[in-house]
Amino acid sequence: MDVPQILGEQLSPNLPSMGVSTTDPLTIVHRRLQLFSALRPDFKEAKLTWASMDTRDLSLDHLSTKNWSAIQLRRCSSQAYESGKGFPTFMGTQVQDRLDEVEKIRHCLITERAELRGAILAKSAEVAEKQDRFDAVVAELTLLLTVEDELRDLDVIAHWKLCDQ
Repeated sequence: MDVPQILGEQLSPNLPSMGVSTTDPLTIVHRRLQLFSALRPDFKEAKLTWASMDTRDLSLDHLSTKNWSAIQLRRCSSQAYESGKGFPTFMGTQVQDRLDEVEKIRHCLITERAELRGAILAKSAEVAEKQDRFDAVVAELTLLLTVEDELRDLDVIAHWKLCDQ
C-alpha cells in the first residue's frame, strides 16, 4: 500500500478510523476498541483541552480537514509514540467544527448522489425504451425487406409469364 507523506510524517492506515466509514454498530465498537488500544501511552502529556488556545501548537491548523485529521489521528497512536513523533495538537471544539464541516459536505454529496442516481435511472429507462423501439424497427425492417424481396420475385414472374399473353 502506498502511504502518503504529509509534512514529513508518514501516515498509516493502522488506526481503525482511517478506513471506510460504516454505521454498523458492531463495526463501530470494534473500531473504537482498536482505537483505544492503539492510543499512545503518553497522550495526557499533550495537555490537550476542549476549547483552550493557551500554549496550543497551531502548526497543523492550516491543513485541509482530510490531511489534518489523518495527521492528528496518527499522532494519537502508540506507533507515533514509539517512533518519537510529536503530540496531537487539536482541541475538542476544533474536532467538532471540522466534523460539522464534513457532515455538511457529506449531506450535500448524498443529495447530489441521489439526484444523479435518479437522472441515471431516468436516462437508463429512456435508453431502454429507445432500445426496445430500435429492436422493433429492426424487426419490422427485416420483415419488410423479406416482403419486398418476395414482391420483386413476383414482379419478375409476372413480367415473364403474364406479359406474353
